[in-house]
Amino acid sequence: MKPQKLQYGFSLLEVIAALVILSFGAAAAFTWLTQTVNTMARLRVQEREQLVRIEVIEYMRALNPSARPEGAVQMMGYDFSWTSRPLRETVPALGDSRAPGIYEVSLYEVTTHVVLLATMSKPFDITMAVPGFKQVGTPRGSNPLDF
Repeated sequence: MKPQKLQYGFSLLEVIAALVILSFGAAAAFTWLTQTVNTMARLRVQEREQLVRIEVIEYMRALNPSARPEGAVQMMGYDFSWTSRPLRETVPALGDSRAPGIYEVSLYEVTTHVVLLATMSKPFDITMAVPGFKQVGTPRGSNPLDF
């Protein structure tokens, strides 16, 4: 009977099997990381588009389409232009005593075309209803010579 040798360390087959298992794990982790980075980049672009939409809507809400029915503005990172058309006929606004006031008002449909400059995003349009007004009279007491 031969004396049995004690084995120290790992065999070559065990090392190769461990490396194969490790490489599968690393490949899965790398794929997951790549997908996460791509998703984050897409979300960043979508977030930028949403912020631009909010800015354009706020600009349009502050706009008086009766005074400026069309125009264009260059902002930081995007350009937009708008056109408007009346949805209703112009009517006099009523004052405190229900008498016609000094303004005429109407509702306008404002269509805005937005182009993002720094991204590869497609241009988009925003359509909304915006009130417009025009001053047609002078307020009582506005004349400095009235006492």
